[in-house]
Amino acid sequence: MEFFEKFTTQEAIETDFIGLSIQSNEVKHMNFNRTDQIMKTLVEAGKLASNKVYWSFEGYDDVPTEIYEIPAIRKWVHRFSKKYPYFLYFIEKDITDSYVPLLACLCDVQSVYLGEKLSPIEQFDNDINPFNAPKQMLQLTMVKEWKERLVFETKSLCEKLNDKEEFERLSIYFEQINTK
Repeated sequence: MEFFEKFTTQEAIETDFIGLSIQSNEVKHMNFNRTDQIMKTLVEAGKLASNKVYWSFEGYDDVPTEIYEIPAIRKWVHRFSKKYPYFLYFIEKDITDSYVPLLACLCDVQSVYLGEKLSPIEQFDNDINPFNAPKQMLQLTMVKEWKERLVFETKSLCEKLNDKEEFERLSIYFEQINTK
């Protein structure tokens, strides 16, 4: 998977995966300049950019804490989602499960680990394949009005892009979120 600082609409269309590394200084300073341009490019690429983006957050790999457990990242993702409530449309959902931690940043989370909780660096040092790492079960709860807005905005984008299939797939994820 190739990580991009920025990319063109054509690159978004032609590549299978788009790796985005959000830097710790972007999180710390609530900086969305680069991601604003990225979202503009993804929207321009439309349906051909659906389900392609993998997000990572640089500067947080040395702790076993999940991104949704880090207050600064939760705050950054929440503000980002207010600007782009349809962003999950573009997040890769088949291989990496990167949408789950991003979605969890917007929710109250109850989690249970099935095995020892290890940081990515500890997994690497112990030669543990991330796909064989301890599993975590999550229960997500979101404010009802916020969930409704995410669903509405995502559905609107899917309708605009004539992508009913992706909305149906995303609906399965949205249904797993409890509301309060």
